[in-house]
Amino acid sequence: MTHLIRPLRKLGLGIVAAASLLAAHAAWAQTAVTPSTGGDRLAAPEAVFIVTRVDARKCMYPTCGGYFVRAVNAKLTRCADGTQAKECHAVELDTLSNLGWTPEQQSAFEEDFGKGFALVKGALTPQPRGLYTGDVLRVTQAWRAQARHKPYGTFYGVHSSGIVCIKAPCPSIQADVLNTQLPTTYPDVLLSSSGAPKAAIEAGNAAMATAEGIIAVGVQVPSTLDVPTTSTSLTVAPTAPATTPSTSKTPRLLASEFYLPAKP
Repeated sequence: MTHLIRPLRKLGLGIVAAASLLAAHAAWAQTAVTPSTGGDRLAAPEAVFIVTRVDARKCMYPTCGGYFVRAVNAKLTRCADGTQAKECHAVELDTLSNLGWTPEQQSAFEEDFGKGFALVKGALTPQPRGLYTGDVLRVTQAWRAQARHKPYGTFYGVHSSGIVCIKAPCPSIQADVLNTQLPTTYPDVLLSSSGAPKAAIEAGNAAMATAEGIIAVGVQVPSTLDVPTTSTSLTVAPTAPATTPSTSKTPRLLASEFYLPAKP
Protein backbone atom coordinates (compact mmCIF):
# COMPACT_ATOMS: atom_id res chain seq x y z
CA MET A 1 0.00 0.00 0.00
CA THR A 2 2.86 2.41 0.77
CA HIS A 3 4.12 2.07 -2.79
CA LEU A 4 0.80 3.22 -4.24
CA ILE A 5 0.46 6.07 -1.73
CA ARG A 6 3.67 7.61 -3.12
CA PRO A 7 2.36 7.97 -6.72
CA LEU A 8 -1.00 9.15 -5.37
CA ARG A 9 0.80 11.91 -3.48
CA LYS A 10 2.66 12.85 -6.65
CA LEU A 11 -0.73 13.24 -8.30
CA GLY A 12 -1.69 15.82 -5.69
CA LEU A 13 -3.20 13.73 -2.87
CA GLY A 14 -2.14 14.09 0.75
CA ILE A 15 -1.19 11.09 2.90
CA VAL A 16 -4.53 10.98 4.73
CA ALA A 17 -6.59 11.27 1.53
CA ALA A 18 -4.47 8.66 -0.25
CA ALA A 19 -4.62 6.20 2.65
CA SER A 20 -8.38 6.66 2.99
CA LEU A 21 -8.87 6.07 -0.72
CA LEU A 22 -6.81 2.88 -0.69
CA ALA A 23 -8.54 1.59 2.43
CA ALA A 24 -11.96 2.15 0.86
CA HIS A 25 -10.85 0.40 -2.30
CA ALA A 26 -9.46 -2.55 -0.34
CA ALA A 27 -12.82 -3.01 1.36
CA TRP A 28 -14.57 -2.90 -2.02
CA ALA A 29 -12.12 -5.34 -3.62
CA GLN A 30 -12.60 -7.86 -0.82
CA THR A 31 -16.31 -8.12 -1.55
CA ALA A 32 -16.03 -7.66 -5.29
CA VAL A 33 -15.10 -11.33 -5.80
CA THR A 34 -17.92 -12.62 -3.60
CA PRO A 35 -21.31 -13.41 -5.21
CA SER A 36 -24.59 -12.19 -3.79
CA THR A 37 -25.23 -15.61 -2.26
CA GLY A 38 -22.59 -14.81 0.36
CA GLY A 39 -20.29 -17.72 -0.48
CA ASP A 40 -16.68 -17.39 -1.57
CA ARG A 41 -16.28 -16.99 -5.31
CA LEU A 42 -14.54 -19.95 -6.95
CA ALA A 43 -12.07 -19.42 -9.74
CA ALA A 44 -13.01 -20.94 -13.09
CA PRO A 45 -11.06 -24.01 -14.32
CA GLU A 46 -9.14 -21.61 -16.60
CA ALA A 47 -8.12 -18.40 -14.86
CA VAL A 48 -5.38 -15.79 -14.61
CA PHE A 49 -2.84 -16.83 -11.99
CA ILE A 50 -0.04 -15.19 -10.04
CA VAL A 51 2.59 -16.99 -7.95
CA THR A 52 2.26 -16.77 -4.17
CA ARG A 53 5.53 -18.53 -3.37
CA VAL A 54 8.10 -20.93 -4.79
CA ASP A 55 7.76 -24.47 -3.43
CA ALA A 56 11.09 -25.02 -1.66
CA ARG A 57 9.94 -28.04 0.37
CA LYS A 58 12.35 -30.98 0.58
CA CYS A 59 10.33 -33.94 -0.60
CA MET A 60 10.00 -36.15 -3.66
CA TYR A 61 9.07 -34.71 -7.07
CA PRO A 62 6.30 -34.19 -8.17
CA THR A 63 4.81 -33.86 -4.69
CA CYS A 64 7.18 -30.95 -4.10
CA GLY A 65 8.84 -28.42 -6.34
CA GLY A 66 7.44 -25.77 -8.64
CA TYR A 67 5.10 -23.10 -7.31
CA PHE A 68 2.08 -22.24 -5.23
CA VAL A 69 -0.30 -20.05 -7.22
CA ARG A 70 -3.64 -18.30 -6.83
CA ALA A 71 -6.25 -16.92 -9.17
CA VAL A 72 -6.11 -13.11 -9.07
CA ASN A 73 -9.10 -11.26 -7.56
CA ALA A 74 -10.44 -14.53 -6.08
CA LYS A 75 -10.61 -15.42 -2.39
CA LEU A 76 -10.39 -19.12 -3.27
CA THR A 77 -8.78 -20.92 -6.21
CA ARG A 78 -9.93 -24.20 -7.69
CA CYS A 79 -7.02 -26.65 -7.61
CA ALA A 80 -6.34 -29.52 -10.01
CA ASP A 81 -8.15 -32.04 -7.78
CA GLY A 82 -11.31 -29.91 -7.69
CA THR A 83 -10.84 -28.62 -4.15
CA GLN A 84 -10.80 -24.91 -3.33
CA ALA A 85 -7.98 -23.27 -1.40
CA LYS A 86 -6.26 -19.93 -0.90
CA GLU A 87 -3.41 -21.24 -3.05
CA CYS A 88 -2.80 -24.33 -5.18
CA HIS A 89 0.30 -26.32 -6.05
CA ALA A 90 1.70 -26.43 -9.59
CA VAL A 91 4.76 -28.60 -9.96
CA GLU A 92 5.57 -26.91 -13.26
CA LEU A 93 4.32 -24.62 -16.01
CA ASP A 94 3.49 -26.04 -19.43
CA THR A 95 4.08 -23.41 -22.10
CA LEU A 96 4.73 -25.98 -24.84
CA SER A 97 1.25 -27.42 -25.39
CA ASN A 98 -0.45 -24.11 -26.23
CA LEU A 99 2.29 -21.51 -26.71
CA GLY A 100 4.93 -23.67 -28.35
CA TRP A 101 7.77 -22.19 -26.28
CA THR A 102 11.09 -23.99 -26.10
CA PRO A 103 12.48 -25.10 -22.71
CA GLU A 104 14.92 -22.17 -22.86
CA GLN A 105 12.13 -19.67 -23.49
CA GLN A 106 10.05 -21.11 -20.67
CA SER A 107 13.02 -21.01 -18.30
CA ALA A 108 13.58 -17.31 -19.01
CA PHE A 109 9.90 -16.58 -18.34
CA GLU A 110 9.81 -18.68 -15.16
CA GLU A 111 12.58 -16.56 -13.67
CA ASP A 112 10.16 -13.63 -13.66
CA PHE A 113 7.12 -15.75 -12.77
CA GLY A 114 8.81 -17.16 -9.66
CA LYS A 115 9.58 -13.63 -8.46
CA GLY A 116 5.98 -12.51 -8.89
CA PHE A 117 6.80 -10.40 -11.95
CA ALA A 118 4.58 -12.27 -14.40
CA LEU A 119 1.04 -13.61 -14.83
CA VAL A 120 -0.31 -16.59 -16.73
CA LYS A 121 -3.72 -17.65 -17.93
CA GLY A 122 -4.36 -21.38 -17.91
CA ALA A 123 -5.75 -24.34 -16.05
CA LEU A 124 -4.38 -26.57 -13.32
CA THR A 125 -4.51 -30.18 -14.49
CA PRO A 126 -3.14 -33.45 -13.07
CA GLN A 127 -0.51 -34.94 -15.40
CA PRO A 128 1.62 -38.11 -15.21
CA ARG A 129 5.11 -37.36 -13.99
CA GLY A 130 7.16 -40.54 -13.82
CA LEU A 131 5.55 -43.02 -11.43
CA TYR A 132 3.37 -40.33 -9.91
CA THR A 133 0.92 -37.61 -10.92
CA GLY A 134 1.76 -33.93 -10.62
CA ASP A 135 -0.42 -30.84 -10.90
CA VAL A 136 0.66 -28.88 -13.97
CA LEU A 137 -0.40 -25.35 -14.91
CA ARG A 138 -1.08 -25.42 -18.65
CA VAL A 139 -0.51 -21.90 -19.94
CA THR A 140 -2.56 -20.38 -22.75
CA GLN A 141 -1.42 -16.74 -22.28
CA ALA A 142 1.41 -15.04 -20.42
CA TRP A 143 2.32 -11.48 -19.38
CA ARG A 144 5.39 -9.77 -17.88
CA ALA A 145 5.31 -6.98 -15.27
CA GLN A 146 6.74 -3.62 -16.32
CA ALA A 147 7.24 -1.75 -13.02
CA ARG A 148 8.55 -4.95 -11.38
CA HIS A 149 7.27 -4.55 -7.85
CA LYS A 150 4.48 -6.08 -5.78
CA PRO A 151 1.10 -5.14 -7.31
CA TYR A 152 -1.65 -3.56 -5.24
CA GLY A 153 -5.32 -3.31 -6.13
CA THR A 154 -7.70 -5.08 -8.48
CA PHE A 155 -6.48 -6.91 -11.60
CA TYR A 156 -8.13 -5.74 -14.83
CA GLY A 157 -7.95 -6.87 -18.42
CA VAL A 158 -7.64 -3.56 -20.27
CA HIS A 159 -8.13 -3.36 -24.02
CA SER A 160 -9.88 -1.55 -26.86
CA SER A 161 -13.67 -1.53 -26.65
CA GLY A 162 -13.91 -1.06 -30.40
CA ILE A 163 -15.72 2.27 -29.89
CA VAL A 164 -14.45 5.24 -31.89
CA CYS A 165 -15.43 8.78 -30.89
CA ILE A 166 -14.83 12.25 -32.29
CA LYS A 167 -14.64 13.96 -28.91
CA ALA A 168 -13.85 13.17 -25.26
CA PRO A 169 -14.94 11.59 -23.03
CA CYS A 170 -14.94 8.38 -25.06
CA PRO A 171 -15.40 4.78 -23.78
CA SER A 172 -12.74 3.49 -26.15
CA ILE A 173 -10.84 1.60 -23.44
CA GLN A 174 -12.64 -1.03 -21.37
CA ALA A 175 -11.53 -2.67 -18.12
CA ASP A 176 -12.80 -6.10 -17.09
CA VAL A 177 -12.16 -7.43 -13.57
CA LEU A 178 -10.30 -10.69 -14.17
CA ASN A 179 -11.72 -14.02 -12.97
CA THR A 180 -15.09 -12.46 -12.16
CA GLN A 181 -18.34 -11.56 -13.90
CA LEU A 182 -18.40 -8.00 -12.59
CA PRO A 183 -19.60 -5.28 -14.98
CA THR A 184 -17.20 -3.76 -17.48
CA THR A 185 -16.03 -0.20 -16.79
CA TYR A 186 -14.53 2.38 -19.15
CA PRO A 187 -11.90 4.30 -17.16
CA ASP A 188 -9.04 6.58 -18.08
CA VAL A 189 -6.00 4.42 -17.32
CA LEU A 190 -2.89 6.01 -15.78
CA LEU A 191 0.04 3.66 -16.26
CA SER A 192 2.47 6.39 -15.13
CA SER A 193 1.31 5.96 -11.52
CA SER A 194 3.04 2.55 -11.52
CA GLY A 195 6.49 4.08 -11.74
CA ALA A 196 7.39 1.94 -14.77
CA PRO A 197 9.99 3.21 -17.28
CA LYS A 198 8.80 5.68 -19.90
CA ALA A 199 9.31 3.24 -22.77
CA ALA A 200 7.19 0.61 -21.00
CA ILE A 201 4.41 3.15 -20.35
CA GLU A 202 4.40 4.15 -24.03
CA ALA A 203 4.24 0.48 -25.04
CA GLY A 204 1.40 -0.10 -22.57
CA ASN A 205 -0.59 2.86 -23.86
CA ALA A 206 -0.21 1.59 -27.42
CA ALA A 207 -1.15 -1.98 -26.44
CA MET A 208 -4.36 -0.79 -24.76
CA ALA A 209 -5.57 0.33 -28.19
CA THR A 210 -5.58 -3.28 -29.42
CA ALA A 211 -7.99 -6.14 -28.91
CA GLU A 212 -5.29 -8.12 -27.07
CA GLY A 213 -4.64 -5.30 -24.62
CA ILE A 214 -2.76 -5.52 -21.32
CA ILE A 215 -3.38 -6.36 -17.67
CA ALA A 216 -3.37 -3.48 -15.19
CA VAL A 217 -3.56 -3.61 -11.40
CA GLY A 218 -4.75 -0.64 -9.44
CA VAL A 219 -7.45 1.52 -7.91
CA GLN A 220 -10.38 3.15 -9.69
CA VAL A 221 -11.13 6.63 -8.39
CA PRO A 222 -14.06 8.93 -9.20
CA SER A 223 -13.58 11.70 -11.73
CA THR A 224 -14.61 14.24 -9.08
CA LEU A 225 -11.31 13.58 -7.28
CA ASP A 226 -8.92 16.41 -8.17
CA VAL A 227 -6.17 14.30 -9.75
CA PRO A 228 -4.41 15.89 -12.75
CA THR A 229 -4.02 13.21 -15.40
CA THR A 230 -3.62 12.41 -19.04
CA SER A 231 -6.35 10.29 -20.56
CA THR A 232 -5.74 7.10 -22.51
CA SER A 233 -9.22 7.23 -24.00
CA LEU A 234 -8.65 7.26 -27.72
CA THR A 235 -10.47 9.82 -29.81
CA VAL A 236 -8.84 10.35 -33.20
CA ALA A 237 -5.23 9.17 -32.99
CA PRO A 238 -4.74 5.86 -31.08
CA THR A 239 -1.21 6.82 -29.98
CA ALA A 240 -2.01 10.37 -28.91
CA PRO A 241 -3.69 10.55 -25.47
CA ALA A 242 -5.90 13.54 -24.86
CA THR A 243 -6.06 15.59 -21.67
CA THR A 244 -9.12 14.82 -19.57
CA PRO A 245 -10.75 17.93 -18.09
CA SER A 246 -11.57 17.86 -14.40
CA THR A 247 -15.27 17.92 -15.30
CA SER A 248 -15.06 14.53 -17.04
CA LYS A 249 -17.38 11.84 -15.67
CA THR A 250 -14.95 9.09 -16.70
CA PRO A 251 -13.42 7.28 -13.68
CA ARG A 252 -9.67 6.99 -13.43
CA LEU A 253 -7.76 3.74 -12.98
CA LEU A 254 -4.48 4.47 -11.18
CA ALA A 255 -2.16 1.56 -11.95
CA SER A 256 0.23 0.19 -9.33
CA GLU A 257 1.57 -2.30 -11.90
CA PHE A 258 0.81 -3.38 -15.44
CA TYR A 259 1.70 -6.35 -17.61
CA LEU A 260 2.45 -6.61 -21.31
CA PRO A 261 2.01 -9.84 -23.28
CA ALA A 262 5.11 -12.02 -22.90
CA LYS A 263 6.93 -12.76 -26.10
CA PRO A 264 9.35 -15.70 -26.30
